[in-house]
Amino acid sequence: MRLRRQPEVKEKLKQYPVLLPANPSSMAGIWRQNMLPNAPLILEIGMGRGAFITSVAMQNPQQNYIGMDFREEMVYEGIALLKGREPQNLRFLWQLAEILPNCFAPGEINRIHLNFPDPWPKKKHAKRRLMHDRFLNIYEQILAKNGDLWLKTDQKDLYEFALATFIENNWPIICATENLHSENWGNIETEYEKRYVKQGKPIYACRVMHKKCPPHLVAKEKEKQEVSLCNILAVEDNVRL
Repeated sequence: MRLRRQPEVKEKLKQYPVLLPANPSSMAGIWRQNMLPNAPLILEIGMGRGAFITSVAMQNPQQNYIGMDFREEMVYEGIALLKGREPQNLRFLWQLAEILPNCFAPGEINRIHLNFPDPWPKKKHAKRRLMHDRFLNIYEQILAKNGDLWLKTDQKDLYEFALATFIENNWPIICATENLHSENWGNIETEYEKRYVKQGKPIYACRVMHKKCPPHLVAKEKEKQEVSLCNILAVEDNVRL
């Protein structure tokens, strides 16, 4: 069910200047100064109602998290889940993904989560998919060279499109599955994911490294993944600075 437009939300968001910086472009390069200064910075693009980003931030207080969505209603719902708390390791962004290079310095982000992005199924809308070449070029700018990107979706066509795009753009694939919940991988579910699993839909997931990640680090991550499949999605304590 889509969230209805709520014009009053724009004013309500002004009540949270700590959680939602009014001028995110002024934060580029200094996000950690107002969060955990020596911790990795993890970004969820398209946070939806905020269940994932708020849960993972609470479960991993040693990491910094930013939840981003272009719909102000979604950002407000995510903040509301905190029930008045302002955790030092969590911030929000109300922005379009195209604006991300203005909000972050090169290499400032250590991990990107794409959880159930809009599939934009029509071929003419392919460039709107968050795994399209034009978005990978954006992620390449803001993601650290030893950083990674995680994708979850219930759409097989989108999953296959993503894998093909990652390969074409030389983003090394560390792991991929066509049924996340049958693999016994550690996982924090999003609100959409819970619904899809209840409906019996398989969840597709993959993890890729920055295209310029040193080969020896790629090999090491692949080896780690083969040894322990549970180090995926929910376990954030291995994120590198």
